[in-house]
Amino acid sequence: MKIVYENVSDRLQTILSRLKGVKKVGENTYRAYSPLRDEKEPSLYITEKPDGIILMCDHGGGKVEDILAAIGLTMRILFPDGGSSGSEPKGSDPERKVAAIYQYLDKNGELVAEKVRYTNKTFFWRSKKPDGSYDYHKPKNVPLYNGTVLEKTEAVFLVEGEKDVDTLTKYGLPAVSLPNGAHWENEYVAYFSDKVIIILPDNDGAGRGYAKAALKALKPTNYNTGIMQLNNWWPEIPEKGDVSDYIAAKGEEAVAKLKETLDVVTRNKKPAPAVNAVPAAQCNTATVTVAATSAPLMLKTHIDYCIVIKKFDPHSNPKYSTTDNGSGRLFSDIVRGEARYVASRKSWFIYDGARWTPDEGNMATMEMCKAIGDALTHYAFAIQDENERNQYLKYTMRWMTRNYRKTILDDAASVYNIGMGEFDADVNLLNCKNGTLDLKTMQFRSHNPDDKITKIADVVYDPNARCPRFEQFLTEVMSGDADKSAFLQKHWGTHLAAIPGTSVCSSCMVQRPVTAKVP
Repeated sequence: MKIVYENVSDRLQTILSRLKGVKKVGENTYRAYSPLRDEKEPSLYITEKPDGIILMCDHGGGKVEDILAAIGLTMRILFPDGGSSGSEPKGSDPERKVAAIYQYLDKNGELVAEKVRYTNKTFFWRSKKPDGSYDYHKPKNVPLYNGTVLEKTEAVFLVEGEKDVDTLTKYGLPAVSLPNGAHWENEYVAYFSDKVIIILPDNDGAGRGYAKAALKALKPTNYNTGIMQLNNWWPEIPEKGDVSDYIAAKGEEAVAKLKETLDVVTRNKKPAPAVNAVPAAQCNTATVTVAATSAPLMLKTHIDYCIVIKKFDPHSNPKYSTTDNGSGRLFSDIVRGEARYVASRKSWFIYDGARWTPDEGNMATMEMCKAIGDALTHYAFAIQDENERNQYLKYTMRWMTRNYRKTILDDAASVYNIGMGEFDADVNLLNCKNGTLDLKTMQFRSHNPDDKITKIADVVYDPNARCPRFEQFLTEVMSGDADKSAFLQKHWGTHLAAIPGTSVCSSCMVQRPVTAKVP
């Protein structure tokens, strides 16, 4: 089957679209199940090099030619010169008929590029030259697909591909997608300024990874961003099922639920918690430093851990030997600020960005272990010596098995274990949604795992907040005496704070107007 791919990224995406269990484990590196056999853990690695050549390595021993043949491809797809560059794809393959042409428009509605999709799920890019002919390369800075809808709506669905965008648009639901499908790119964050974003991933590993990456990138600037998993509404959703499949299966019921969700999140849009710093001159005690809003728990991905592991360089550090002990120490050092084991509770505690919480069933720490294993595999590919690289890859493959991950967690538990008595030890720290207030110094700061706090008040701290009715009450009961009102407020505040080392009366006198009986 002769197929010509005009763009390196497109060639890689075509390969990944035909594999199962695809997961990104590094920059331009992916892991997937081999199509040559049934396996419990993915053993096939695919990497795209800077020169455009795609490498495939099957740790199960399969030949690259056989793998490609099993998914209907040939060795030609691995090389950037697999077809005539800069000209329209040619060939008489009956499977390769045009299925759709997706137009990418800029904010002014001008055509930037077209993606031509074939019936066999391959595609190519084209854009018009000044003379009216086509350039068959993907242009730079391709906008979002259907991005012009963002000018007309407050909330939008973010899906993985053009087909899903067109499906939702057909039913009056605003939707956009990135040019490269389930491959998040941070340069697109700017398009979504102050929008309510509902991320709708496909039901597969690549989709879930894409959704997490998108949420992590969008949340800091788009407070109203969330992921909606279709299996919550459609439990029988097949592997790789998407929103188009959902609507095809459930019809108007699916459309109604999507519209209801869009309406609810739009009506309940919340402003990002933000507070303004109070000038020092206006503070009675100490200057208040304002912290940024903390994001909800978002586990790091293997991409995040790749950066950390590169700094640790475990292959060159004897502390991190390829033994159980070495793996436990490596895991502990990497996640020290994110996960600590509490022996008295027989459980890990994880830091969610605002406080420490029990990790029920050790699910989060297990996910951390998986992500670190993926990052280690990516790290191993950079080892120069071939024999050492292969040996280390064998070691990283052990991280892919559940039993070994349990062993790692067991060994790591004792490295930086912590007692429950160390949590919430500083009673002067008041943990709020947007930061922590030190009641002793009245300084407000960002959340910090070293504070070892497990509790949080369901409030956003605002030093400029006022309570007019309470202030009026103080004035009334103290007959307008400002000094006595201030004393009474401090008296009650000290009682409420229960600050150690202070002594206050258990009762107070309220001044009442003096009356005299006339004889």
